[in-house]
Amino acid sequence: MANRDSILKLYGNLGCAYMYYVEGALNAAQLAAIAADSACPDWDTNTQFRIDFTNNLIAGNASFGNDPPTEYNIYRVDADTDESSLAATVDGAKRSFTDYAIVNGVTYKYNIAPASSTHIGAMIETDEIVPDIKSWELLVVDDTDDDNIYTLSAIYKFNLNVEDVVLQNNTTVNKLKGFTPYMKLQRDSINCWSGTLSSLAGVYDCTTQDYTENLTILDAIKALSTDIRTKFLRDLDGHLYKIDISSSIEMSQQVFGNRRATTKKLEWTEIGSAEDVQIVAQGDLDE
Repeated sequence: MANRDSILKLYGNLGCAYMYYVEGALNAAQLAAIAADSACPDWDTNTQFRIDFTNNLIAGNASFGNDPPTEYNIYRVDADTDESSLAATVDGAKRSFTDYAIVNGVTYKYNIAPASSTHIGAMIETDEIVPDIKSWELLVVDDTDDDNIYTLSAIYKFNLNVEDVVLQNNTTVNKLKGFTPYMKLQRDSINCWSGTLSSLAGVYDCTTQDYTENLTILDAIKALSTDIRTKFLRDLDGHLYKIDISSSIEMSQQVFGNRRATTKKLEWTEIGSAEDVQIVAQGDLDE
């Protein structure tokens, strides 16, 4: 049942699958659902009342009056520690966003707060998720006008024929000799990770089981050594590093008849903190 009257009534001996009330005109998805005589249309931005009687007469409304949300503040919550950080602020017309500032093995949930120029609505809490990213990933991002907020430009995955990764924290220790049987150790304050990543540079198609390479991919990898954009690195163990490429890019090729397999190798160094950063896909903040 679809109606736009100010009063909705049900009378005895009436077979009714659902009641659905909207503000303004029905949109295309709602019209299609009603025309196909399918289930009650899903909640949407113009939904004011919805009941499908699956829980007897339990229903609800979502009237925003004259002050609808103009944005949503989305907080990423570590479900184990209950610590939260702002993951993104998206326009009130959007219904999704992609969060790239996450790490493996951490249980997350998101609290979503609708907000307008004068009000902040009650938090909406999502289900818990645990990311399971199966490769090292280099994220190249674009800066925004706000500190620690970035939009994703490209992802480089290291997941085909990956070589062992060795990390060092770059602390220099001087061994000083004196007039005792023991040495004295003097350390500097540097304590940042660096390492080398190496894997095949192409793409494996799981459907066709074909491995392919192209000049666009190889040229993009080559350009990383002179790319001044901010970069982050995500490992398999649950870390996100703010890094930069700290040496030239190395590529080696194995040739098999008329085919080749190119291995990319790059050195990276941690250059800053990745705590409380926001990384979303391009367009997530403004579309």
